Amino acid sequence: MSDAIELSPAHSGAMTAAVTCEDGATRHLHSIVDPQAESALFEDLELWGNTIVFLGVGLGHHAAGLARKLPAGRTCIIIDYYDQCLDFCKQGAFAALRKTAHFISGTTGAQAIEAALTALPDPIQIVKHPASYHCHQAFYDSLARRCRRAAVGASRPHPEANRVLLCYGTFFLEEELARAFKAEGLTVTPFPYPEIQGGIEYESRLCRLLQLDRPDFIISVNMKGFDGNGILSALAAEYSIPLLVWFVDDPHPIVANFQGQIAQLPHYAFTWEKNYIPYLRAGGFKATAYLPLASDPALFYTEQLPTPELQLGFVGSSMGGRFLASLRQKFLWQPSLETLVDAAADKLLRDPFMSIYRIVKETCSQRGSALPFTDVRNITWLCCYIIHTASMRKRRQITAALREEPLELFGDAQGWADVLGSGFRLHPDIDYRHELAAAYRRIAININITSCQMSTAVNQRVFDVPLAGSFLITDHQADLDELFAVGPEITVYGSIEELRAKIAFFKVHEAERQKIILAGRGRILREHTYRHRVRAIISAAKSWGITG
Repeated sequence: MSDAIELSPAHSGAMTAAVTCEDGATRHLHSIVDPQAESALFEDLELWGNTIVFLGVGLGHHAAGLARKLPAGRTCIIIDYYDQCLDFCKQGAFAALRKTAHFISGTTGAQAIEAALTALPDPIQIVKHPASYHCHQAFYDSLARRCRRAAVGASRPHPEANRVLLCYGTFFLEEELARAFKAEGLTVTPFPYPEIQGGIEYESRLCRLLQLDRPDFIISVNMKGFDGNGILSALAAEYSIPLLVWFVDDPHPIVANFQGQIAQLPHYAFTWEKNYIPYLRAGGFKATAYLPLASDPALFYTEQLPTPELQLGFVGSSMGGRFLASLRQKFLWQPSLETLVDAAADKLLRDPFMSIYRIVKETCSQRGSALPFTDVRNITWLCCYIIHTASMRKRRQITAALREEPLELFGDAQGWADVLGSGFRLHPDIDYRHELAAAYRRIAININITSCQMSTAVNQRVFDVPLAGSFLITDHQADLDELFAVGPEITVYGSIEELRAKIAFFKVHEAERQKIILAGRGRILREHTYRHRVRAIISAAKSWGITG
């Protein structure tokens, strides 16, 4: 070997190890203070595999407790690049396994490796020691792949077809997708990413689900559940399981976090906004498709139309205040950027079909200044901030014009107070799954104001409000003409003056409101539920050749 390892006492008296690499850099495999403390990171790890592979062990401080609780009858493979580490572990952490486990180092011959990695009982659980693994990642990855290929039965399909692994938490759409997939006859395995603490447990639980459930594909909303280390993408590729993502927000800041993973491994994308398709294709997604939002009858449908108690309302965020402040934390914000943001947001409101990146470049050019950032992350989040600033101004302009109607605002009460001042009746935040349908039903005329991140697409209110049995007047978006019969099934406005006129008309024409509600609700139930969207996902997956 071309690099060297040195064992020495740590401050606590326990042994630690450091590697001097070819480039002269020193990398520590364990703490120089208390290396035994790292065992706490692994003490709650469940040992579920019939084959347990310790991938990199160093001096075994993390593995001593795991070795003691290793269930009887399990096949154990212990791998470390350095013979010195394996020798130390045979006297310490793995002393009880010296005669039963297979030990592999960087000097182990091909024949011995082949003998050790033949017909391994599945499922296979891989336990990584992060510091050791990152020192010689190519060595460990190669052996991990050989272990997985050697697993008996790992390549067999699950006896039940039509299975999906859903990245599942509390984010919008995840519960709705689970319900819709189940209604379409698929078996849904949730991957509960929010409750998983740390990369060790994340990889272990995901690997277990992929082996035991063997899904036809994995699906995520907005790449929720993806990890920064690329574990999800790598394991999906390892087990040849397609990864599907449905974007329901501007994908630019999302994709920026995972660009390397997307470019190197096949991913497939759906987007609710058609204008993002070229960006997703250029970003490395193997195939893309338009998939609009929809609604879930289990949450919103009511057969009998409600009796509203309020005349006019808007349910939604101001998109100002704390929300914009949170976006400023995402990039290198400076107060001097405010004038650029103001000018660019105004230009976006005047021309919503113009690329925000082009707007920023032209605005800087007109001001005689260079782009404030040249790296992808900062420029992406700056553009995102401008888009949402424009959305806040759009909402402020429209809601302020309806002050005398009077308009009642539901959700983000403090944000609305900051944006509009006094003169409005403000209601507290509303839970989407438990309170939103009732809020829509309280209002005779619901107003919709689409975010500027959507140049053609329609948002959730277009589907949820009519399904809840209430009336909606929405700003016109191009996709509405494909999804509804504008007029008979959905009411639109193109200006504040037109909005005021239609509010005045429908306030006194309840029968007309109900006729449009029923027609729109009928269209939604026929074509725009999440069961319809799930069918489109399955159909697209088949056309892409990733499911049978």
